[in-house]
Amino acid sequence: VGARRNTLGETIGEGVPEAISSFLGAGIRIWLLTGDKQETAINIGYASKLLTDSMQVLTICGTASLENTRKVMAARYSEVQSWRARRSNNRAKKRGLAIVIDGSALHYCEDDKALRRLFLSMVADCTAVVACRVSPMQKADIVRLVKANMVPQPITLAIGDGANDVSMIQEAHIGIGVSGNEGMQAVRSADYAIAQFAFLQRLLLVHGFWNYFRICLLILYDGTRLGHGASHTPQRHSSLCSALPLLQVQAARVVDHRHLQL
Repeated sequence: VGARRNTLGETIGEGVPEAISSFLGAGIRIWLLTGDKQETAINIGYASKLLTDSMQVLTICGTASLENTRKVMAARYSEVQSWRARRSNNRAKKRGLAIVIDGSALHYCEDDKALRRLFLSMVADCTAVVACRVSPMQKADIVRLVKANMVPQPITLAIGDGANDVSMIQEAHIGIGVSGNEGMQAVRSADYAIAQFAFLQRLLLVHGFWNYFRICLLILYDGTRLGHGASHTPQRHSSLCSALPLLQVQAARVVDHRHLQL
């Protein structure tokens, strides 16, 4: 969230830590892109529960040249490899990985193909990424970088509340604007508009889940019609019913829906 207030608590907003914790539990990768300085960005990450004490947090900040960036990236990549080795031995199974990177390092990663590949390899296993001191155009470039290079290709969602978030919101697959003291530019540029960041939890994990469920059900129904003709037969009905448990299992992997209601 690009909002800046007088205190850290006001910057985070009510319900934001709980929402982010739910997203992480659902397996959603979260990137915090902000123009704030490194210390403020890290404090926001911990206050919002995006970063936790159990995570291994690696920093790539303060690089003044391309050569310096290459040295820092190589050192951090070695730490990531060590983390992967510990995880494969079940010694770091529950310990997440997070990276904090600033705008200058991202600039060199965008211009240098080798650094870009190294960065994408590092963030592939990250639970969270915090990008500080980034410009509005860099926010959009980061979204574009993730869309074009991550495998498997992810569905990206960008949420912001200010004019400096417009390019990022328009670049993502799904753009969400938060109305507030920062004006209405983000809302007018977004696909969806909400009044608070905390409302994103219900939008994704409740309405998003049921929408996913219904679309899957429709695909199964249409596929059964194409495979067995337009007439209703006991065999087609049995095939559809047998597929429903598998659909429910796949949907439950996104979020435990037993307690959710529209």
